[in-house]
Amino acid sequence: MGDIENRPRTAIQLKSVNNFRHLLDELPASLQSLAESVSVLALDLRWTWSHEGDAVWARIDPELWEKTENPLLVQQNMTRARLEKLEQDTELKQQLKRLLATYEQYCERPGWFGETYPQSALKKVAYFSMEYGLHDLLKIFCGGLGTRLREHSDTIPKPLVNIGYRPIIWHLMRYYAYHGHKDFVLCLGYRGDLIRKFFLEYNECMSNDFVMSDGGNKIELLGSDIDDWRITFVDTGLHANIGERLVAVRRFVEDEDVFLANYSDGLSDLPLNTIIESYSNHDAIASFVAVRSAQSFHSVRVDATGQVAGFGPIDHSGLWINGGYFVLGKKIFDYVEPGEELVVKPFQRLIAEKKLSAVKYDGFWQSMDTFKDKITFDRMYARGERPWEK
Repeated sequence: MGDIENRPRTAIQLKSVNNFRHLLDELPASLQSLAESVSVLALDLRWTWSHEGDAVWARIDPELWEKTENPLLVQQNMTRARLEKLEQDTELKQQLKRLLATYEQYCERPGWFGETYPQSALKKVAYFSMEYGLHDLLKIFCGGLGTRLREHSDTIPKPLVNIGYRPIIWHLMRYYAYHGHKDFVLCLGYRGDLIRKFFLEYNECMSNDFVMSDGGNKIELLGSDIDDWRITFVDTGLHANIGERLVAVRRFVEDEDVFLANYSDGLSDLPLNTIIESYSNHDAIASFVAVRSAQSFHSVRVDATGQVAGFGPIDHSGLWINGGYFVLGKKIFDYVEPGEELVVKPFQRLIAEKKLSAVKYDGFWQSMDTFKDKITFDRMYARGERPWEK
Protein backbone atom coordinates (compact mmCIF):
# COMPACT_ATOMS: atom_id res chain seq x y z
CA MET A 1 0.00 0.00 0.00
CA GLY A 2 2.99 2.29 0.26
CA ASP A 3 3.81 4.85 2.90
CA ILE A 4 0.84 6.78 4.24
CA GLU A 5 2.55 10.12 3.91
CA ASN A 6 3.09 9.56 0.16
CA ARG A 7 -0.56 9.01 -0.65
CA PRO A 8 -2.84 11.79 -1.96
CA ARG A 9 -4.31 13.88 0.84
CA THR A 10 -7.85 12.79 0.04
CA ALA A 11 -6.89 9.16 0.66
CA ILE A 12 -6.03 9.85 4.29
CA GLN A 13 -9.53 10.06 5.74
CA LEU A 14 -9.79 8.47 9.18
CA LYS A 15 -13.58 8.61 9.07
CA SER A 16 -13.79 6.25 12.01
CA VAL A 17 -11.39 4.01 13.90
CA ASN A 18 -13.29 0.89 12.84
CA ASN A 19 -13.61 1.67 9.13
CA PHE A 20 -9.97 2.63 8.76
CA ARG A 21 -8.28 0.20 11.13
CA HIS A 22 -6.00 -0.93 8.30
CA LEU A 23 -4.59 2.61 8.09
CA LEU A 24 -4.15 2.94 11.82
CA ASP A 25 -2.39 -0.42 12.00
CA GLU A 26 0.41 0.98 9.85
CA LEU A 27 1.15 3.69 12.41
CA PRO A 28 3.49 3.25 15.37
CA ALA A 29 1.78 2.84 18.73
CA SER A 30 2.33 6.46 19.79
CA LEU A 31 0.71 7.80 16.61
CA GLN A 32 -2.13 5.27 16.81
CA SER A 33 -2.98 6.53 20.28
CA LEU A 34 -2.94 10.13 19.12
CA ALA A 35 -5.04 9.38 16.01
CA GLU A 36 -7.60 7.45 18.06
CA SER A 37 -7.87 10.28 20.58
CA VAL A 38 -8.53 12.78 17.79
CA SER A 39 -11.07 10.41 16.20
CA VAL A 40 -12.98 9.87 19.44
CA LEU A 41 -13.33 13.62 20.01
CA ALA A 42 -14.23 14.37 16.38
CA LEU A 43 -16.95 11.71 16.37
CA ASP A 44 -18.38 12.98 19.66
CA LEU A 45 -20.90 15.37 18.16
CA ARG A 46 -21.15 17.42 21.34
CA TRP A 47 -18.81 19.79 19.51
CA THR A 48 -21.89 20.99 17.55
CA TRP A 49 -22.93 22.94 20.65
CA SER A 50 -19.86 22.88 22.89
CA HIS A 51 -16.83 24.97 21.97
CA GLU A 52 -14.45 23.77 24.68
CA GLY A 53 -12.34 21.96 22.08
CA ASP A 54 -12.14 24.76 19.50
CA ALA A 55 -8.60 25.72 20.46
CA VAL A 56 -7.44 22.12 20.00
CA TRP A 57 -8.90 21.78 16.50
CA ALA A 58 -7.45 25.15 15.53
CA ARG A 59 -4.05 23.96 16.76
CA ILE A 60 -4.26 20.65 14.84
CA ASP A 61 -5.05 22.21 11.45
CA PRO A 62 -5.30 26.03 11.62
CA GLU A 63 -6.07 26.55 7.93
CA LEU A 64 -8.81 23.94 7.64
CA TRP A 65 -10.34 24.95 10.97
CA GLU A 66 -10.51 28.59 9.89
CA LYS A 67 -12.32 27.54 6.70
CA THR A 68 -14.79 25.05 8.17
CA GLU A 69 -14.84 25.06 12.00
CA ASN A 70 -15.63 21.35 11.59
CA PRO A 71 -13.71 18.80 13.73
CA LEU A 72 -14.87 15.93 11.49
CA LEU A 73 -13.22 17.49 8.46
CA VAL A 74 -10.06 18.15 10.47
CA GLN A 75 -9.99 14.51 11.57
CA GLN A 76 -10.78 13.16 8.10
CA ASN A 77 -7.88 15.06 6.57
CA MET A 78 -5.23 13.97 9.06
CA THR A 79 -1.96 12.73 7.54
CA ARG A 80 0.90 10.79 9.06
CA ALA A 81 3.16 13.80 8.63
CA ARG A 82 0.74 15.95 10.61
CA LEU A 83 0.36 13.30 13.30
CA GLU A 84 4.14 13.08 13.68
CA LYS A 85 4.31 16.85 14.12
CA LEU A 86 1.47 16.84 16.66
CA GLU A 87 3.16 14.04 18.60
CA GLN A 88 5.93 16.52 19.46
CA ASP A 89 3.43 19.09 20.73
CA THR A 90 3.32 18.45 24.49
CA GLU A 91 0.80 21.19 25.22
CA LEU A 92 -1.59 19.87 22.57
CA LYS A 93 -1.43 16.35 23.98
CA GLN A 94 -2.21 17.69 27.43
CA GLN A 95 -5.23 19.53 26.02
CA LEU A 96 -6.38 16.35 24.29
CA LYS A 97 -6.00 14.41 27.54
CA ARG A 98 -8.18 16.92 29.38
CA LEU A 99 -10.84 16.82 26.67
CA LEU A 100 -10.87 13.02 26.71
CA ALA A 101 -11.26 13.02 30.49
CA THR A 102 -14.22 15.38 30.18
CA TYR A 103 -15.69 13.16 27.45
CA GLU A 104 -15.34 10.02 29.60
CA GLN A 105 -16.98 11.76 32.56
CA TYR A 106 -19.82 12.83 30.30
CA CYS A 107 -20.31 9.25 29.06
CA GLU A 108 -20.43 7.92 32.64
CA ARG A 109 -23.21 10.28 33.68
CA PRO A 110 -26.65 8.65 33.87
CA GLY A 111 -28.25 11.49 31.96
CA TRP A 112 -31.74 12.87 32.40
CA PHE A 113 -33.53 9.53 31.97
CA GLY A 114 -31.25 7.66 34.37
CA GLU A 115 -31.57 10.35 37.00
CA THR A 116 -35.35 10.62 36.62
CA TYR A 117 -36.05 6.86 36.49
CA PRO A 118 -33.18 5.22 38.40
CA GLN A 119 -35.14 1.96 38.92
CA SER A 120 -35.95 1.45 35.24
CA ALA A 121 -34.51 -1.56 33.41
CA LEU A 122 -33.63 0.87 30.64
CA LYS A 123 -30.30 2.49 31.39
CA LYS A 124 -29.78 4.55 28.25
CA VAL A 125 -32.24 6.33 25.98
CA ALA A 126 -31.18 7.87 22.67
CA TYR A 127 -32.96 10.97 21.43
CA PHE A 128 -33.05 11.59 17.70
CA SER A 129 -33.76 14.90 15.97
CA MET A 130 -33.85 15.76 12.28
CA GLU A 131 -31.43 18.59 13.04
CA TYR A 132 -29.61 16.73 15.83
CA GLY A 133 -29.82 19.87 17.93
CA LEU A 134 -27.55 20.84 15.12
CA HIS A 135 -27.24 22.36 15.10
CA ASP A 136 -31.24 47.77 -7.67
CA LEU A 137 -31.52 48.63 -4.40
CA LEU A 138 -31.30 45.30 -2.82
CA LYS A 139 -32.63 44.87 0.69
CA ILE A 140 -31.08 42.03 2.62
CA PHE A 141 -32.82 40.93 5.80
CA CYS A 142 -30.01 39.92 8.14
CA GLY A 143 -31.34 40.62 11.62
CA GLY A 144 -32.92 37.32 12.70
CA LEU A 145 -31.78 35.26 15.66
CA GLY A 146 -30.96 32.10 13.68
CA THR A 147 -32.24 29.75 16.37
CA ARG A 148 -31.87 26.59 14.27
CA LEU A 149 -28.18 27.31 13.75
CA ARG A 150 -27.71 27.90 17.45
CA GLU A 151 -24.11 26.70 17.86
CA HIS A 152 -23.01 29.53 15.55
CA SER A 153 -25.72 32.12 16.06
CA ASP A 154 -25.19 32.26 19.82
CA THR A 155 -22.08 34.28 19.05
CA ILE A 156 -22.55 35.65 15.52
CA PRO A 157 -25.59 36.43 13.33
CA LYS A 158 -26.39 33.71 10.83
CA PRO A 159 -25.44 35.86 7.79
CA LEU A 160 -21.85 35.88 9.12
CA VAL A 161 -21.52 32.08 9.25
CA ASN A 162 -18.63 31.30 6.94
CA ILE A 163 -18.60 29.28 3.74
CA GLY A 164 -14.91 28.99 3.00
CA TYR A 165 -13.14 32.26 3.76
CA ARG A 166 -16.21 34.49 3.59
CA PRO A 167 -19.65 34.60 5.30
CA ILE A 168 -22.81 33.60 3.49
CA ILE A 169 -23.98 37.23 3.23
CA TRP A 170 -20.83 38.06 1.25
CA HIS A 171 -21.44 35.17 -1.17
CA LEU A 172 -25.02 36.38 -1.63
CA MET A 173 -24.04 40.01 -2.22
CA ARG A 174 -21.37 38.92 -4.68
CA TYR A 175 -24.03 36.95 -6.58
CA TYR A 176 -26.20 40.07 -6.89
CA ALA A 177 -23.20 42.22 -7.80
CA TYR A 178 -22.41 39.84 -10.66
CA HIS A 179 -25.88 40.56 -12.06
CA GLY A 180 -25.29 44.30 -11.79
CA HIS A 181 -27.06 45.04 -8.50
CA LYS A 182 -24.49 46.70 -6.26
CA ASP A 183 -26.49 49.12 -4.12
CA PHE A 184 -27.36 47.29 -0.89
CA VAL A 185 -29.44 48.10 2.19
CA LEU A 186 -28.69 45.75 5.10
CA CYS A 187 -31.56 45.39 7.59
CA LEU A 188 -29.64 44.80 10.79
CA GLY A 189 -30.90 43.26 14.01
CA TYR A 190 -29.29 40.59 16.18
CA ARG A 191 -25.52 41.26 16.44
CA GLY A 192 -25.72 43.85 13.72
CA ASP A 193 -22.57 45.33 15.21
CA LEU A 194 -20.62 42.32 13.95
CA ILE A 195 -21.94 42.78 10.42
CA ARG A 196 -20.90 46.43 10.52
CA LYS A 197 -17.48 45.42 11.86
CA PHE A 198 -17.01 42.79 9.16
CA PHE A 199 -17.38 45.35 6.39
CA LEU A 200 -15.57 48.16 8.21
CA GLU A 201 -12.56 45.85 8.65
CA TYR A 202 -12.95 44.16 5.27
CA ASN A 203 -9.73 42.71 3.91
CA GLU A 204 -9.71 42.24 0.13
CA CYS A 205 -6.61 40.06 0.36
CA MET A 206 -8.58 37.19 1.90
CA SER A 207 -10.41 36.39 -1.35
CA ASN A 208 -8.27 38.02 -4.05
CA ASP A 209 -4.79 37.40 -5.41
CA PHE A 210 -2.22 40.02 -4.45
CA VAL A 211 1.48 40.84 -4.56
CA MET A 212 3.29 41.62 -1.32
CA SER A 213 6.63 43.43 -1.29
CA ASP A 214 8.82 45.61 0.91
CA GLY A 215 8.59 43.14 3.76
CA GLY A 216 4.80 43.32 3.81
CA ASN A 217 4.63 47.11 3.81
CA LYS A 218 3.34 47.22 0.23
CA ILE A 219 0.33 45.24 -1.02
CA GLU A 220 -0.75 45.26 -4.66
CA LEU A 221 -4.23 43.76 -5.15
CA LEU A 222 -4.73 41.83 -8.38
CA GLY A 223 -8.49 41.84 -8.01
CA SER A 224 -11.28 43.38 -5.95
CA ASP A 225 -14.65 42.30 -4.57
CA ILE A 226 -16.48 45.30 -3.16
CA ASP A 227 -14.77 48.44 -4.42
CA ASP A 228 -17.85 49.37 -6.48
CA TRP A 229 -20.48 48.31 -3.91
CA ARG A 230 -22.60 50.81 -2.01
CA ILE A 231 -23.86 49.47 1.33
CA THR A 232 -26.35 51.17 3.65
CA PHE A 233 -26.44 49.78 7.20
CA VAL A 234 -29.78 50.22 9.01
CA ASP A 235 -30.67 49.03 12.52
CA THR A 236 -34.20 47.61 12.12
CA GLY A 237 -34.66 46.19 15.63
CA LEU A 238 -33.67 43.06 17.50
CA HIS A 239 -37.04 41.28 17.44
CA ALA A 240 -38.60 42.76 14.30
CA ASN A 241 -40.11 40.41 11.72
CA ILE A 242 -39.46 40.65 7.98
CA GLY A 243 -42.43 42.95 7.36
CA GLU A 244 -41.33 45.32 10.11
CA ARG A 245 -37.75 45.38 8.79
CA LEU A 246 -39.07 46.14 5.32
CA VAL A 247 -41.10 49.09 6.58
CA ALA A 248 -38.12 50.33 8.65
CA VAL A 249 -36.03 50.87 5.50
CA ARG A 250 -38.84 52.27 3.37
CA ARG A 251 -37.19 55.69 3.16
CA PHE A 252 -34.19 54.16 1.41
CA VAL A 253 -36.19 52.51 -1.39
CA GLU A 254 -39.45 54.44 -1.79
CA ASP A 255 -38.07 56.40 -4.75
CA GLU A 256 -37.49 53.13 -6.62
CA ASP A 257 -40.33 51.66 -8.68
CA VAL A 258 -38.90 48.18 -8.19
CA PHE A 259 -36.33 46.75 -5.78
CA LEU A 260 -34.97 43.33 -4.83
CA ALA A 261 -34.99 41.69 -1.41
CA ASN A 262 -33.53 38.55 0.09
CA TYR A 263 -33.65 36.57 3.35
CA SER A 264 -29.80 36.33 3.33
CA ASP A 265 -29.73 32.68 4.38
CA GLY A 266 -29.70 30.84 1.06
CA LEU A 267 -27.61 30.63 -2.11
CA SER A 268 -28.64 29.74 -5.65
CA ASP A 269 -27.46 29.78 -9.25
CA LEU A 270 -30.79 31.27 -10.31
CA PRO A 271 -30.63 33.41 -13.49
CA LEU A 272 -31.71 36.60 -11.74
CA ASN A 273 -33.30 38.14 -14.81
CA THR A 274 -35.82 35.27 -14.81
CA ILE A 275 -37.58 36.47 -11.66
CA ILE A 276 -37.36 40.11 -12.73
CA GLU A 277 -39.01 39.25 -16.07
CA SER A 278 -41.71 37.27 -14.28
CA TYR A 279 -42.48 40.28 -12.12
CA SER A 280 -42.86 42.50 -15.19
CA ASN A 281 -44.87 39.98 -17.24
CA HIS A 282 -47.45 39.37 -14.50
CA ASP A 283 -48.18 43.00 -13.64
CA ALA A 284 -47.32 41.97 -10.09
CA ILE A 285 -46.56 43.96 -6.97
CA ALA A 286 -44.40 41.14 -5.60
CA SER A 287 -42.71 38.10 -7.06
CA PHE A 288 -40.51 35.42 -5.51
CA VAL A 289 -38.62 32.26 -6.35
CA ALA A 290 -40.30 28.93 -5.53
CA VAL A 291 -37.86 26.07 -4.99
CA ARG A 292 -37.81 22.42 -3.96
CA SER A 293 -37.09 21.72 -0.31
CA ALA A 294 -33.56 20.49 0.32
CA GLN A 295 -34.56 18.93 3.65
CA SER A 296 -34.59 15.16 4.18
CA PHE A 297 -38.20 14.95 5.36
CA HIS A 298 -40.78 12.60 3.87
CA SER A 299 -44.25 13.77 2.89
CA VAL A 300 -47.31 11.66 3.70
CA ARG A 301 -50.81 11.52 2.22
CA VAL A 302 -53.45 10.01 4.48
CA ASP A 303 -57.12 9.47 3.61
CA ALA A 304 -60.09 10.02 5.93
CA THR A 305 -59.88 6.46 7.28
CA GLY A 306 -56.23 6.75 8.29
CA GLN A 307 -55.00 4.69 5.34
CA VAL A 308 -51.70 5.94 3.94
CA ALA A 309 -52.19 6.85 0.31
CA GLY A 310 -48.70 8.13 -0.40
CA PHE A 311 -45.28 8.35 1.18
CA GLY A 312 -42.01 9.67 -0.23
CA PRO A 313 -39.21 12.24 -0.11
CA ILE A 314 -40.54 15.76 0.20
CA ASP A 315 -38.59 16.91 -2.86
CA HIS A 316 -40.58 14.38 -4.94
CA SER A 317 -43.94 15.43 -3.54
CA GLY A 318 -44.67 18.32 -5.88
CA LEU A 319 -44.32 20.74 -2.98
CA TRP A 320 -42.67 24.09 -3.64
CA ILE A 321 -41.39 26.44 -0.93
CA ASN A 322 -40.47 30.11 -0.73
CA GLY A 323 -36.78 30.44 -1.68
CA GLY A 324 -36.34 33.91 -0.16
CA TYR A 325 -35.46 35.76 -3.39
CA PHE A 326 -37.94 38.61 -4.01
CA VAL A 327 -38.75 41.35 -6.50
CA LEU A 328 -40.97 44.00 -4.91
CA GLY A 329 -42.73 47.07 -6.27
CA LYS A 330 -42.97 50.20 -4.17
CA LYS A 331 -46.71 49.62 -3.74
CA ILE A 332 -45.86 46.69 -1.45
CA PHE A 333 -45.83 49.13 1.47
CA ASP A 334 -49.57 49.75 0.94
CA TYR A 335 -50.22 46.09 1.77
CA VAL A 336 -48.21 45.83 5.00
CA GLU A 337 -49.96 46.81 8.22
CA PRO A 338 -47.98 47.58 11.41
CA GLY A 339 -46.49 44.47 12.98
CA GLU A 340 -47.38 42.15 10.08
CA GLU A 341 -45.04 39.49 8.70
CA LEU A 342 -44.48 40.11 4.97
CA VAL A 343 -45.45 36.67 3.66
CA VAL A 344 -48.55 36.19 5.82
CA LYS A 345 -51.38 38.73 5.58
CA PRO A 346 -49.73 41.08 3.04
CA PHE A 347 -49.17 38.21 0.61
CA GLN A 348 -52.75 37.01 1.15
CA ARG A 349 -53.98 40.46 0.14
CA LEU A 350 -51.80 40.33 -2.99
CA ILE A 351 -53.10 36.85 -3.84
CA ALA A 352 -56.68 38.07 -3.57
CA GLU A 353 -55.88 40.82 -6.09
CA LYS A 354 -53.77 38.53 -8.32
CA LYS A 355 -50.73 40.70 -7.70
CA LEU A 356 -48.35 38.00 -6.44
CA SER A 357 -46.32 35.86 -8.87
CA ALA A 358 -43.65 33.20 -8.49
CA VAL A 359 -40.96 31.56 -10.58
CA LYS A 360 -40.48 27.81 -10.13
CA TYR A 361 -36.79 26.99 -10.14
CA ASP A 362 -35.44 23.43 -10.18
CA GLY A 363 -31.77 24.42 -10.26
CA PHE A 364 -29.37 24.74 -7.34
CA TRP A 365 -30.77 26.29 -4.17
CA GLN A 366 -29.59 25.62 -0.63
CA SER A 367 -30.47 27.39 2.59
CA MET A 368 -28.32 27.75 5.72
CA ASP A 369 -30.87 26.81 8.36
CA THR A 370 -29.12 24.11 10.38
CA PHE A 371 -25.63 22.93 11.20
CA LYS A 372 -26.17 20.10 8.71
CA ASP A 373 -26.68 22.76 6.02
CA LYS A 374 -23.41 24.43 6.99
CA ILE A 375 -21.58 21.11 6.67
CA THR A 376 -23.13 20.66 3.21
CA PHE A 377 -21.87 24.09 2.14
CA ASP A 378 -18.41 23.46 3.65
CA ARG A 379 -18.02 20.17 1.79
CA MET A 380 -19.18 21.70 -1.50
CA TYR A 381 -16.75 24.59 -1.07
CA ALA A 382 -13.85 22.25 -0.25
CA ARG A 383 -14.58 20.21 -3.41
CA GLY A 384 -14.74 23.33 -5.55
CA GLU A 385 -18.48 22.86 -6.15
CA ARG A 386 -19.75 26.44 -5.88
CA PRO A 387 -22.65 26.86 -8.33
CA TRP A 388 -23.68 30.16 -6.73
CA GLU A 389 -20.37 31.73 -7.81
CA LYS A 390 -20.29 33.45 -11.17
